[in-house]
Amino acid sequence: MTTLSMEAGGREFTLRYTVQVIADAEEAYGSMSKLQEKMGGDDKPEQATMDLLSYMANAGERHEGRGASFNRKWFRENLSPKQLMEAKIMTQHAILVGMRRENSTDDDVPIDTVLKEIEEERKKKEEISQSVKRLPAG
Repeated sequence: MTTLSMEAGGREFTLRYTVQVIADAEEAYGSMSKLQEKMGGDDKPEQATMDLLSYMANAGERHEGRGASFNRKWFRENLSPKQLMEAKIMTQHAILVGMRRENSTDDDVPIDTVLKEIEEERKKKEEISQSVKRLPAG
């Protein structure tokens, strides 16, 4: 598996995309998609990037047998602006790496089955919601 490492504040850490990262994003933002939208938007995208970075760095720490110790405040105090932009790119790459098939012969081809299922479920809910809105009142 590809390892994504970064260094800031005199510490080296690994970024991992896990179910815990998804759960952290859902708890804070409602969904992983909403977190990613926030990262690409105009309303505090840097904070969203630092949040995702902390979730992934903590997942890496847990994988290495250390305690989770990263948070937005730590990254705000220890990242340079250039590192923050690099982190934004690395978090997106970590998601792709995390979605790859295990033991696959085509490891260069990411699959987003979980995200695809989430999107399909969201579309179904939206279609139902739109259908309900179109029903005549009465």
